[in-house]
Amino acid sequence: MRPHLPRILIILSLTLNALFFLGSVALVLNMGGLPWLRRELAEVFPPLRSEDPRADYASNMRSVFAQLPVGPDDILLLGDSILDYGEWHEFLDDPHAKNRAINGDDTRTILPRLDQITRGGPRHVVLLCGINNIQNRVSYAQTTREYAQIVATITSQSVHTDLWLLPVLPINTRLYQKWIVPDMGYLHMPTVEDVAALNAFIRALAVDRPRIHFVDLPGLLDPAGELREEYASDGIHLNGQGLKQVAIRLKQELPLHD
Repeated sequence: MRPHLPRILIILSLTLNALFFLGSVALVLNMGGLPWLRRELAEVFPPLRSEDPRADYASNMRSVFAQLPVGPDDILLLGDSILDYGEWHEFLDDPHAKNRAINGDDTRTILPRLDQITRGGPRHVVLLCGINNIQNRVSYAQTTREYAQIVATITSQSVHTDLWLLPVLPINTRLYQKWIVPDMGYLHMPTVEDVAALNAFIRALAVDRPRIHFVDLPGLLDPAGELREEYASDGIHLNGQGLKQVAIRLKQELPLHD
């Protein structure tokens, strides 16, 4: 009997390991599959980042913007990747239109660089940010507090600037699930309700404030209130057609050549 004991233990160990593996697979599938697993692992083991800020896109762009002039005739486009992808001097047909948006920015990361925006007293600032807050599960209270701080800083430090607030754009769920979720399933997928709540706050900031304007973008939305597929590259970012629609809307609202 005794010579068979190690063999029995090996079989028992293999059986328990197999059951544990099958149970783990069942749990992952029940919780949402690989996107859920990626999200959970990302929270425990965040992606490694270089300690050298020169290797970071956002840090490098801040250093670039620090070297560029801002003047009283300028139109600055401030925000995240939604605006960062636009060639705004061409879209708006105005050489004074300048990109000051940075891919990945949110309300928290915009606040420290507002001196680069206000120092030259620009004619207009167009602001679009907030979707990254939602994706990264930043609370509504923190997001609205920081957004209000951005508005207050710009209007107090550059009193002759007109501030144009663009709404946070909802996602296109089908494209987002196709292109964003497989690689970044750890992000919170913004809902129409998430976006509507933040936009209601943003819209209210412009009430009875003559130098602050809310510019709605209804033409970018489908009947369900989501971003139209023809304007979305991956479900969240605007493609060329979408950016052009934003420019058309801005041309209707901004006195670009006064």
